[in-house]
Amino acid sequence: MRRLVLALLLLVTAACGSTVHLPAQTQAPGGTADGLSAPTGAASAPPADAGTPDGSAQPGGGRSSGPAVGEPGTALTSGDNSGSSSGIGGHGVALTGPGVTATTITIGLVYATNGNAANEAFGASGIATGDDRKEVGLVVDDINRHGGVAGRKLVVLPYGEDATSSQPYAVTAQQMCTFMTQDHKVLAVVLAFSLGDPKACLNRAGTAELSGSTLGVMDSESTSGLDFASAAMNLDRSVLAAVKAWTVGNWYAPWDTLRAAPKPGGTFKMGVLSFDDPRFDHAVNKVLIPALVRAGRTPPATQDIVRLSNAASAGDDGSVLAAIQSAVLKFRQDGVDHVLVMDSAGSATLFFANDAYSQGYFPRLGGGSGNAFQTLMETGNVQKKSVTGAVGAGWLPVLDLPYDGSDRKYEDRGAAAHCRALMAAGNQSLDNANAAVFALGYCDSLTLLARALDRAPSLTAVGFAQGAEALGRSLPSAVTAGLDVAPGHHDAAGAFYANVYDDACGCFTYRGPRQLI
Repeated sequence: MRRLVLALLLLVTAACGSTVHLPAQTQAPGGTADGLSAPTGAASAPPADAGTPDGSAQPGGGRSSGPAVGEPGTALTSGDNSGSSSGIGGHGVALTGPGVTATTITIGLVYATNGNAANEAFGASGIATGDDRKEVGLVVDDINRHGGVAGRKLVVLPYGEDATSSQPYAVTAQQMCTFMTQDHKVLAVVLAFSLGDPKACLNRAGTAELSGSTLGVMDSESTSGLDFASAAMNLDRSVLAAVKAWTVGNWYAPWDTLRAAPKPGGTFKMGVLSFDDPRFDHAVNKVLIPALVRAGRTPPATQDIVRLSNAASAGDDGSVLAAIQSAVLKFRQDGVDHVLVMDSAGSATLFFANDAYSQGYFPRLGGGSGNAFQTLMETGNVQKKSVTGAVGAGWLPVLDLPYDGSDRKYEDRGAAAHCRALMAAGNQSLDNANAAVFALGYCDSLTLLARALDRAPSLTAVGFAQGAEALGRSLPSAVTAGLDVAPGHHDAAGAFYANVYDDACGCFTYRGPRQLI
């Protein structure tokens, strides 16, 4: 399932779900996901016309192709890597972080190649992404024009991973980590896409991780002190937010699974599609079920909590898809009429909804921004009847709402407008929700990096984390309903709306006030 990733922001692996350029994966969340994104495998060179951020040709007549494993990276922004003894802001603190010199700070960018092809192979059409390298380059150039970071210029080292590769995910993650920490040195890695979970390897080398995942586990892990996901809501908080959203959206009302319509006089019976992972189990058993009981609702029976296994390579995808089909059949036979699909990239939702549709089974779905209900529906990847009545916690308006401009009123007007203007000036088209969520996610992640390092007591991964945790709710967000970056909030999406399917428009709308979580 990791192979299908809806590009929900900056993709990272170890997230739950499949891979369709919507940053997410079919593993337990811990990675990125900010848009529908495609699966990844062995690192490979990007298309030969990738070019520099402004599209100019590279010396030698061609355009830069980006590094494959073992090849030198091409910086998106020029800089020098000599020296590492300057202080921060004149305070005389020693610079010991990898990739830091007296004049530059180098960060890595991991992105997908062949993403659109991978999405098409999994039956996900109309989910396009932009040029990751150009978009990141535009944001970095803007940061550098305005003084850089801690008096230094940011330099970006790109690394492409093939979304169509069948290589084991653990091997892919290790190759990328080796490239970023041994072949080269970077202070942090922005994961726009990645198969496998490179976090532990990166952290051992003193390198931080910035993930684009929409659903995260970082806040629950003691090992995640050096990692942040600016567009993600952590598992525990996401299910609490969903329970609150379900009350606003009257989700608990009895439901007719044949007609996809209310069923007066019926009963409420819930199922959960989750993952076989202790962190998911904690979110379901210790957070969701008690919250339902407190709300006076009947929690799902043990037999109606289905846990999908995590794929270790593309070869495991078939078994995960078969497990989703079995879950649909089981829920239908058990009379389940409401289903929470725990998803970070829309992929589990995509397969579940389409399998259920083929069986004439239409339970009322619940979830969050990681399900990408509206984006999947408006691109024609799921039928409207499959998501009729769905209610979720929405913290990414660009994915939650119709991409016709109605989402703009929920964006931070300053941050989002600035980011969109940067992309337009660089000829990057944000004409669909998936492309927009990636670009806006890059703006947020890189702004978080820059502002955190400006506050850091040292230019190290630890210093970055300390600077980030001091930001609180002060940082405007281009893509989320509100950020809260603090100890316990490394998965930084800190606000949401009830995202409700509206029969009047046949689309999703936000209902009620913004809520902090």
